[in-house]
Amino acid sequence: MKNLPVIFLFMAVSSCGQIEPPNGSPPVIDPEKFPEDMITLSGIADDIKYIPMDDTIPFEGIYSVEITPKNIFISMQYVGIVKYDREGNFEKVIARKGRGPGELQYGHTFVVDEGSKKVYVTDWHKVLVYTIEGTHLRDIATNDYFAIAANDIELSGSKLYLCDFGWDAEFKYHWVFLDTTGKLVSAKTTSDHSTGYVQYGFSYKFDGDIYYSNILNDTVFSVSPDLRWRAAFLFSRGEYRWPVDYEMVSLKEMTKYFRPLQMFETNRFVFLLWRYMDKTAYLITDKTTKKAYQAYKEMKSGMVNYMPAIPNDLDCGLFPVYDNVDYYSENGDEYITYFVSPYELKSHVSGDDFQNSIPKYPEKKKDLEKFANSLEETDNPVLVMVRLK
Repeated sequence: MKNLPVIFLFMAVSSCGQIEPPNGSPPVIDPEKFPEDMITLSGIADDIKYIPMDDTIPFEGIYSVEITPKNIFISMQYVGIVKYDREGNFEKVIARKGRGPGELQYGHTFVVDEGSKKVYVTDWHKVLVYTIEGTHLRDIATNDYFAIAANDIELSGSKLYLCDFGWDAEFKYHWVFLDTTGKLVSAKTTSDHSTGYVQYGFSYKFDGDIYYSNILNDTVFSVSPDLRWRAAFLFSRGEYRWPVDYEMVSLKEMTKYFRPLQMFETNRFVFLLWRYMDKTAYLITDKTTKKAYQAYKEMKSGMVNYMPAIPNDLDCGLFPVYDNVDYYSENGDEYITYFVSPYELKSHVSGDDFQNSIPKYPEKKKDLEKFANSLEETDNPVLVMVRLK
């Protein structure tokens, strides 16, 4: 967003980590003012459930997940879009990887339209449309908007939202809205990119609105169902912000720039996964109290010494240490979901840290230990659903 008032770039943070956006302007996210207060899982959640996934198709790379009231859909690296029931039982492959008609070459992101019972999958220069039972219906060309493939896809009423986070001189649109036949309805062009390879940003849907940001602008945009957009959040400017004019930032140089990697929102919380210097962590802000917390643990990984993790004091089980966390809501309940491997889960519950831990719900710890012991190390990953407060 251009020509924002200077006051938008400031944020007051009290000694207790409370964030106060000035004069009703969009909240500003300032990495130099992140509070050091830490949070545990019981601070944001009150229940946890484990769903073992059927072994009919071995998991080899999970790209994205969509949960509906009846099904779990997973995009897999070497298979395509696979459909399970809500207990994790395999049902069918909706879209297969391949190079033939109606097959996927890419297929990282997808969205399920329960109303029309269709599945829309992003692919090279197009979106493939399938029935929820796996019949390929048609392709929607996207090469007029994106250099290769859209980075994310959502539904807004009867419109398809597609976005790009940047790819060399072909970065023409932040986002476009198409009708389900492929006709352009609305688009936001970009003027904040010159050269180089970007590909850092995020997009999410919450309460009917769609949110978008990339590292080359200071704004998290919110787009309403009537396609009006506004600034929902701002990232403060500083030497830590990604340079707009660059050819290629080396891996070593990347550490000195602040990178928002993932963001999503619930009725009560805003989750931001970020990386800066030697740390990758969650910033979790309570929208009711305006208090913010971080969540990470010491873990060496490349040039990073701290990795994101929310200590699981509900049952003392595992929590992911990177970015495979998703948001899901159903019947007024909200969840964060993620996968854990049976091997890691079994190793964890047999270790001294778990055995000596005291969770908030001791009976859930016993249930988890029994569940972990029932798994084989080679089983498919387990889907974890954490119910939020």
